[in-house]
Amino acid sequence: MSRVVAFIDGFNLYHALDLRVRYRIPGTETVEIRSPYHQYKWLDLQKLCGCFLTKNEELRNVYHFTALMTWASEKMKRHVLYIRALESTGVRTVYGAFKEKDVFCTRCKSIFIKHEEKRTDVNIAIHLLGFAQADLYDRALLVTGDSDLIPAVEWVRKQYPDKRISVIVPIARPVTKHLRQVANDHAKIKENHLRSCLLPSAIRLLDGTVIVSPYA
Repeated sequence: MSRVVAFIDGFNLYHALDLRVRYRIPGTETVEIRSPYHQYKWLDLQKLCGCFLTKNEELRNVYHFTALMTWASEKMKRHVLYIRALESTGVRTVYGAFKEKDVFCTRCKSIFIKHEEKRTDVNIAIHLLGFAQADLYDRALLVTGDSDLIPAVEWVRKQYPDKRISVIVPIARPVTKHLRQVANDHAKIKENHLRSCLLPSAIRLLDGTVIVSPYA
């Protein structure tokens, strides 16, 4: 069996599901339209990755790269709950961090704090390269549309031409032409994938704790 390892950019996928578009018809107030895909946020990443395997492949590991929004307690609580649910299925979480940045608003002439996610791209690149060097996969599923990972993909393809890298693009996310070109192949997550890959609304952990989806 061919060994497959998945590397998932958590926020790239999350924002595709929770996309909000501000829309304004002339003469009316601006309204915010929420993506219809937000109903799929309680997503089983292990099962989702399985949708992109062939019959001669085995999914060895799924790595979920993310960071906690420590300044937003309710969001962080839901996020931690989701991570615990994912880990109960065997998904491994790799944490990055958020960094505060002062941003000047030209409209209101004041400074506000913006939080920027850091380390995720680097963490994914390190795992993608390190696992190739250690010969831990034959094919990598790279779930992202982020072009920042192009150098890492190019390096693996050059140094280990026997390794396949497949870019799996989140729904409603564009993917750069260059990212498609440097990978061996690419596919798109579709709504039928999301619909068939939801976690149970209640999950019982080994210690007896029951996790209930906040979206149920």
